[in-house]
Amino acid sequence: MPSSKRQKTNKENGTVSTEKSSKKRAGRLSVLPSLPLDILFEIFGHLLPGDLIQLTRTNKSFRSVLLSRQSISVWRQVLQYTVEDGHPPCPEGMSEPAWAALVWGGPWCSHCGARSAAKILWHIRRRLCKKCCDQHLVPLWNHTFEGRPWSEILPCDIARTKRSLNGDQLHAWEADETELNLELEIQLKENASKPIRTVIHLILDDRKSNTADRLEHAVKCRDFETLRKRDRRDEIHEQKSARSDLIKARLLEAGHDARDVNHHLICNHKDVYVAKPLSDRVWKNLAPILTELVESVRDRRLAYEKRERLLRRIQVVEDCMPEIFPLVAPSSISFLPSGLNIMQVHGLAELLSEDEEPSDELRKSILDRLPTVLPEFQLWISTRAQDISECLDVSWPTASFDSSLEPKAVSDDRLNCTSTTAALDLAVYVFKCSKSSEDRLIGLWLFGMDALAHAPCWACKVEPDLTPDPKGHAIVLKILEFHHLEPSRTRPVDLEILAGRYTCDGCPTVKRGAHVLYNWRTAVWSHHDNQHCDASRLRLLTTFEDRFIDAYSSRRSWRYAGSELGKSLAWGCNYCYLPWTSLSDVQEHLLNVHNVESAAEDRDYIFNRKITRSMDDLPIPELPKFVAGNTTLDVVEAEATSLSAPVS
Repeated sequence: MPSSKRQKTNKENGTVSTEKSSKKRAGRLSVLPSLPLDILFEIFGHLLPGDLIQLTRTNKSFRSVLLSRQSISVWRQVLQYTVEDGHPPCPEGMSEPAWAALVWGGPWCSHCGARSAAKILWHIRRRLCKKCCDQHLVPLWNHTFEGRPWSEILPCDIARTKRSLNGDQLHAWEADETELNLELEIQLKENASKPIRTVIHLILDDRKSNTADRLEHAVKCRDFETLRKRDRRDEIHEQKSARSDLIKARLLEAGHDARDVNHHLICNHKDVYVAKPLSDRVWKNLAPILTELVESVRDRRLAYEKRERLLRRIQVVEDCMPEIFPLVAPSSISFLPSGLNIMQVHGLAELLSEDEEPSDELRKSILDRLPTVLPEFQLWISTRAQDISECLDVSWPTASFDSSLEPKAVSDDRLNCTSTTAALDLAVYVFKCSKSSEDRLIGLWLFGMDALAHAPCWACKVEPDLTPDPKGHAIVLKILEFHHLEPSRTRPVDLEILAGRYTCDGCPTVKRGAHVLYNWRTAVWSHHDNQHCDASRLRLLTTFEDRFIDAYSSRRSWRYAGSELGKSLAWGCNYCYLPWTSLSDVQEHLLNVHNVESAAEDRDYIFNRKITRSMDDLPIPELPKFVAGNTTLDVVEAEATSLSAPVS
């Protein structure tokens, strides 16, 4: 069994030795303090101010030498070199070591010594940490005192402190302010016989003459600091750019594409855009990482370019689709597949599968193929309609249209999906689609067979991005109650024809003196997820309110956004194929071609349901209190006229 360790004892008396056995080895520079002063000063004269400050912090020997009166020539010599390089000179009233410590001494607080004072307050001539700023800087809320700027009275700088509520504010050193107050108090007592303002201005004149040079020096220091920061920023940028350019050049030499090498993921990589030299050792470790990143960028670029070529080929199909529209019932054109959904039609997917740019040959092949894929279009529409029927909530009503509500029959040789879609086209069938779109309203709430026409819902082949929306369903039911309409018989187009106008007494705008005008679609959109609107207070406009709004809008050239919808190229004829055009053009076509004078929507003309029918929420003026009373309509119109009259 090994013996236990024993403490070392003194051989003479047997006591335990408490002294350390090893002595600290003297360094090579330990002889410097013992050198003659003239040699030391000659050595120190070749250092920078920051180096001298570091030496004073090394040990007491260096500190006593460098802070003695004999070393003043060294400090002046070193600081003179900095002045020749463009640095501001040491100001009067401040010792050279103190100035060197302020400018080159590092982020040490001038008051408490904390290492968190990066900013120099040039006029106050201190570096201060956050704690000392909060405790010893006094905010000067008024930028002047007795009509004079504070910079002529006290040393002051812009800073952020708790006293200034962390806002940029002019501050003075607390001791300087106390000294000023004490001086004012003493002078006012000694010159009590003189006017107070005269005494104050004499003191301020004296301070102005004493602080003018200090202020001028502080301005020079601020300008130099700004210039130095800009030069340093430019220098760092040049170093980063040089490293980045060298790395890009090596990646290009390795055979990578310039489009991938110049990608922002490469340019902004943490190991690329840095101000460090690129050695062979660093590149050896960095090359595999950047190579993998460049290859991933290349793969994404190629995938994006491939998708863009596919979209251009699909666009050719969409450009050719109007050629077969005469073979489709007008009411079914809105439900034909579009965009990426075209790739779900097998007959067209074969033509578009080859990764190539669109060509005249491809266009000719598409024109030849389109008439033959009409049965596939029919199947695609039927399948999607079946998907919608499976999404319906079991508690929702089932359609029960009579013969008067059946859409107009068309000839048998056209593609007609009426039998498939009619039973699903109810206004109370409200769906939500989360797919994004350019329009803020598209892709949110869809009504009836709008869901089938909304292409983003069917971009996924597995299942539609479509969910029934009970909240929207409840709001539509409330709207139908206003008009005493049956949920199982009312289609979205019926509510469009009805053109009901609604407002809400629970909206925040009512408290500000204005209601908001809704149509039935915007009533759902605005009250669905709005916590500030109470859907239970949604109501129809009264007869007086309707008349008031009509009179007000007609005299102020104020129109509903629905009138702008009539100008969009989204209207077609229900008797024959007519390229989508404006509502006025369709009505003119019906009059000239089909001899229909009083054309009506759904019976004579249709709307392209791929486009969302929306109307912006319109603020309406505060309704006079008498409108709700027993007032004649003439009085209502007169009041609206007075409100809408231009202000002189």
